[in-house]
Amino acid sequence: MTTINGTPNDDDLFIAAGISGDTLLGLKGNDTLDAGFGAGNNILKGGDGDDQLFAYFNDQLFGEAGNDVLSATDGKGGNILSGGEGNDTIFASVNDSVFGDAGDDVIFGGLGNNTLTGGSGKDVFWIANVDVPNNSNTITDFNQIQDTIRVNLAGVTKLSDLAIAQSGNDVTISLDGKQIAIVKNIQAQSLNSNNFVVDPNAPNSNGSSNVSSYNFTNLPKLGTTSKGQDIFLGGFSGLSFQGTNPDNGNLKFITLTDRGPNGDPTGQNRPFYLPDFQPEIISFELNRSTGEIIITKRTGLYRADGKTKLTGLPNLQAGAGGTAYTDEIGVNLDNQVLSNDPLGIDSEGIVIDPNGNYWVVDEYRPAIYQFDVNGKLLNRFIPKGTAAAPAGTANDFPAGTFGTEVLPEVYAQRRNNRGFEAVALEGNKLYAFIQSAIDNPDSTGDTTSRASRNLRILEFDIASKTVTGEYLYLLDDISGSGNAKTDKIGDAVSLGNGKFAVVERDDLSTTSSNKLIYQIDLAKATNINNLAVTFPSGKTTIEQLTEAELSAANIKPVSKNLIANAAKSGYTGVEKLEGLALVDPNTLALVNDNDFNVVPGSAVPEKLGILELSNTLPVPLQFQKNDLGIFSITGGTSAKPSLSFTVASSEANQISELGVFIVDDATGTIDGIAPNQTGYTEKALARARVIFSAIDNNPDGFSASGLNRLLDFNYSDKLRFYAINDKTTTTDLVLKTKSFDKVSFPPSSDLNLKELSSSESSITFNNLVVNIKANNDDLSIGTNLQGKSQSEVLDLRGVDKSSFPKVKADFVVNREAAFDNFVGFYKVENEKGDIKKSDGTIVSVGQSGYIQAAVGSRVSGIDLAVNNQSTQTSSGIFTSGSIFAPFIIINGRPDALLDSNSSNDPTVYFPYLGANSDGIDHVRLFGNNTFGFEDILGGGDFDYNDFIVKVKLTPTA
Repeated sequence: MTTINGTPNDDDLFIAAGISGDTLLGLKGNDTLDAGFGAGNNILKGGDGDDQLFAYFNDQLFGEAGNDVLSATDGKGGNILSGGEGNDTIFASVNDSVFGDAGDDVIFGGLGNNTLTGGSGKDVFWIANVDVPNNSNTITDFNQIQDTIRVNLAGVTKLSDLAIAQSGNDVTISLDGKQIAIVKNIQAQSLNSNNFVVDPNAPNSNGSSNVSSYNFTNLPKLGTTSKGQDIFLGGFSGLSFQGTNPDNGNLKFITLTDRGPNGDPTGQNRPFYLPDFQPEIISFELNRSTGEIIITKRTGLYRADGKTKLTGLPNLQAGAGGTAYTDEIGVNLDNQVLSNDPLGIDSEGIVIDPNGNYWVVDEYRPAIYQFDVNGKLLNRFIPKGTAAAPAGTANDFPAGTFGTEVLPEVYAQRRNNRGFEAVALEGNKLYAFIQSAIDNPDSTGDTTSRASRNLRILEFDIASKTVTGEYLYLLDDISGSGNAKTDKIGDAVSLGNGKFAVVERDDLSTTSSNKLIYQIDLAKATNINNLAVTFPSGKTTIEQLTEAELSAANIKPVSKNLIANAAKSGYTGVEKLEGLALVDPNTLALVNDNDFNVVPGSAVPEKLGILELSNTLPVPLQFQKNDLGIFSITGGTSAKPSLSFTVASSEANQISELGVFIVDDATGTIDGIAPNQTGYTEKALARARVIFSAIDNNPDGFSASGLNRLLDFNYSDKLRFYAINDKTTTTDLVLKTKSFDKVSFPPSSDLNLKELSSSESSITFNNLVVNIKANNDDLSIGTNLQGKSQSEVLDLRGVDKSSFPKVKADFVVNREAAFDNFVGFYKVENEKGDIKKSDGTIVSVGQSGYIQAAVGSRVSGIDLAVNNQSTQTSSGIFTSGSIFAPFIIINGRPDALLDSNSSNDPTVYFPYLGANSDGIDHVRLFGNNTFGFEDILGGGDFDYNDFIVKVKLTPTA
């Protein structure tokens, strides 16, 4: 009966063989607690952090806080698995009791006869995954609105392949007469394609990942060699995802060329086909619906003067070929020696920092380059001793000739063409990955490098411009020969929290190729930078050590877990996978280097691969601001992360509107127009989504504090905020009033942005304080269109009509107006506001009869009115699957409009400006499903507090 406590750090705790009745407490940190060796009846508690807990028999596992993994798959059953807070993944075995508790949990039913309880949150229940369970699993608390049941079984491709039957208050699910699950306390008709999914891409299933490939076509010609060969753009190496184009939905990327078209060397002489080639950064977009790849920009790389082109030619030769500080010798196709370029770049990997600067790694020195947005060199960081490396004082170069010498000298011993191949950026830390082992000790034959599996990862602080760490990555197996030898890194991308996805590859191009993508973690790896090591006899360097010798020296490499083999997932026909990017937590992008197809007859495509993963990668949700006030949203568990906006306080002294728009890059440009340039504001408002409107005179009973808005975005979107005084986005944009002087952008004295944490910020404008938090929540019902221009409507198209044909609406109405107004809702056919009359004809906004058609087709039973400075509550029913727009009748009722006497028709206003007699915006958005109305012709005092409607929507059968 022993209790073993962890530490505040990451711990590995286990129950000793044959022991029962013990307790493991992980406390803080990301811990691993294992009862698999014990005799059962042990208790494991993870505590804070993202923990991994393993059960055996009759054990009790408690994940507690954090996103934990609880597994009983190797156990004998009878365990209790409780996730606790956080988004947990729980694997049952047999006769286990599972409790997801709070959070969005994923629960696997294992071999069956398990009791599965999800708890609060959006839970996923895998009732069968590859193997048919021996006995039926029971789900106790399935929520048909937010939970999902999933199944992955051979022969099951659609729900109708399963038998779903009512059994008393419960539902049974069977396959070929064998019951595999019981779902308690629901009706069979409530299970549908929205909450019950046949999913062949189950985690841990066979062939779980899939690649869709898209070829670059019509690549431009770069030039013609001295021998008459046409060379086309290619040689892509490195890849970075830049978000989704908000105008067309295309995925945006950047890649870059390497040093240019070159051939195999003869001795130390390497032929360059186009010696004047300028390496460049390629911006491109993918239209996934058509498969077209569009190159949108080509940015050449320049020296610090911004005029002198960089080349891909070698830098220097300091000694014998194959030794430190020594490049191959560049020659033309006539074998004439070419002059060195001291800053020449063999570019291989690229990332963009939060301020829009490019960081590129190369294989020559190896080096880390920093370029501005126009490709102008800002810094080049290289190994110490470079300028002084050539033998003899007379041959020394002035300090700084090749760059700033801050990297450890040992990196100069890189093998030719095997320097820095991959780069990743996490916060201020840049990680440069050596492609193959450093030749340490050094020799002309690169003997050590060719025999070593030990690759270094350099950690470089881009703020302080200093090296802060080094870690070891161990290749799996380098025993292959020829193109089958898996002895190199391809690229890497940060997943956050010290985790990365890394390509480890060979040079084959078939499905038998190794294009291995690993998730690695630095958490428990040893920082070997300046580490004192006691070496075994006959060895003097880390590169010489075997895995066992590293362990004996207490050197831990990074941990590795296979994400996918891209070749087996369909990325074939290419040898060199050299670009890897994170599109979202479930998707990676790949690109290859085709070596410009310089070999006669070669036709290797430049191929973009989109790798869909079955497992969600552990990318922390982040919402962070750069120095220019541009925010980016990344991470989480969804390709569509969301932002929750909550009014913390509202003491506005004037009417204002707060909104957000997507920009194209970290500098805030839109369609090539930079902030403060002519036309920028109009471009911004065209993309704008309104978050909140603030008023300076609340009706009695109404408070803006606590109002909430939820907006979803695409992964990696870059956002900029704005505010408007005394007007609305719709008025400024649609009417082209050009009163853009009232629009404020940060940095501005009256629009203040403040980061509170990595996922939280706040905005203050005119005493309106709004807190922002990134999350993975789905949009609230009805709000899908809200925030767009002329879209103060209820969009119920996302509600499943088969399960929930109706939506109950609970209204709270407030008024601060002398006029006795009336608000109702009517069905529209589309986002433009068209109405379909009973005879099938369409009446569009602005056409004759629109007002009568809207009011005449209003939703029966939703007649909203209230006394001045009072609050009124009521309820009504909408039908699912449609859009409903509000209208306000000024000081009147519908009967006055629909009678035969048009002389007494009251004025009616709509969200659509074309339907309003004065063309002015009369409806504003105060929060999710919360609308404020202005009842005076021409806008009056533009206070929008005359009538306020707040709606709570609930799908119902």
